[in-house]
Amino acid sequence: AYSWLASFGFTGTFAIASIFAGRIADSYNRGLVVSVAAVIWSIFLGMGSLSGDFSHLFASRSAMGLAQAVTTPSSYTLLAEITPKEKIAYANSVFSLGIYLGGGLASLSILLDQSIGWRGAGIAVSGFGLVSALIGAVVIRDPRHVATTTTTTTTTTSADAAAGDKDADDDADGHAVTIANRKEDNDPIYAGSSAAAAAATTTPVADITTTTTTTATTESSSLNDSSHSAPLATSSSSSSTNTIIETPDTEVILKEILNSKPTVYILLASMVRFMAGFTIAAWKAPLFLDLFPEQAVSFSVDNALIIAMAGSASTLLGGIAADKLAAAASPPSASSLASRLNIQTNATNSSYSSLPSSSSFPTLNAAQSRLLVPIVGTLLAAPLWALTVYANSFNSASSALLLEYLVAECWFGPAQAALYAALPNPNLRASTQGVFSLLTAVGNLAPVAVGALISTSGLWGFSANTPIRDALLWTVTPAYILSAALFALAAAELGSTEKNLLKS
Repeated sequence: AYSWLASFGFTGTFAIASIFAGRIADSYNRGLVVSVAAVIWSIFLGMGSLSGDFSHLFASRSAMGLAQAVTTPSSYTLLAEITPKEKIAYANSVFSLGIYLGGGLASLSILLDQSIGWRGAGIAVSGFGLVSALIGAVVIRDPRHVATTTTTTTTTTSADAAAGDKDADDDADGHAVTIANRKEDNDPIYAGSSAAAAAATTTPVADITTTTTTTATTESSSLNDSSHSAPLATSSSSSSTNTIIETPDTEVILKEILNSKPTVYILLASMVRFMAGFTIAAWKAPLFLDLFPEQAVSFSVDNALIIAMAGSASTLLGGIAADKLAAAASPPSASSLASRLNIQTNATNSSYSSLPSSSSFPTLNAAQSRLLVPIVGTLLAAPLWALTVYANSFNSASSALLLEYLVAECWFGPAQAALYAALPNPNLRASTQGVFSLLTAVGNLAPVAVGALISTSGLWGFSANTPIRDALLWTVTPAYILSAALFALAAAELGSTEKNLLKS
């Protein structure tokens, strides 16, 4: 019962809602979506605290999963639009700090439970959530829904590019962009995503009508820059309006996402990584209490500190390291390459007729470099978790768990940033976050499987009464290794796609 409540009770509705969460983020004010979802989550947490039986508690957890699923795509796409591109991995890491700080507080809730009971603890957290939701409603603003004085943009044709407009789109539909002229290719953070974006231009997802804010001194708006879509040439007419976004069908969106191999590999790697993480989160307390029952209070305190301090440090350092690796590995801009090769350009011909071979670029592009962080961190976590599970003393187990958190939790921000780079179209970001959330829900099935393994009935009739040590060793450790392998495949695909494009 515990394993179902801790995992699938939350993820059933989370998985269903995640399918539509991306479209909600694309269609509505994301600041309002986040705030309303927080209110719903808090209300049902309070209702669960007042429940009279398991079915009512399970239903409340399910409603909380629904609200959480809607929150995720809106939050991450907002971050992507308002964060400087060179700090995107770090921003995602800061955002994920809530997981570790909240996890630390959750561990300390054992002490709160001893003071006011589990019902009182749930109601107290519910009240805090409502206050946070109200604060969010006041301070969170969606750039798409803030009315400003704008300059209407128009999509240019290839004739504009021939006239020397390096920021113009390459076709009349506004989907294809010449690789030498894309601002993203000059950006150290999104270098390496050119191939994926260019490939997407042959099968545009949908026509998206936009209006972007501009000033007399800039070529394109900060919103357009931060959303990483191709810059558009501007006309002289001005008006006060909001951005209007037309979203394509879900089937078309999913097809476009799944046609990108690096995107698929990153999504699968994240799902498997979540399997390991959720299993540890759900079962490390029962593990420690089973092995060291006299250390219940010590575990509560140690676990809170490990999650809050080691987890937070790992995720922050992972984001910083990924951004620095990406900046160091970025290839030079097309204009810089042209200068080195003494390629002559003029106002009537802005194309670069000769580019160096792929061997002239650094071995790893920016997106690949970011993936080094989750690859290395996840691989190191596997043996440290084994040491945690089979430690002979409480202090040894706690020390191994501390080291495991320090290396394992660095993955999230870099993986998110690499996912943005792998996407064939930046306008797919919210929908991809919905798929990401869905796979996160699938990852929550792993704790249920562990619960079955250690039960008297077993998993589908097999491996009944498995010792908790063995169950956690042979589920978490292989998941870590498989996740690292999938991240490595994603990095290889990102490099292979870019090299093929450069050769073409």
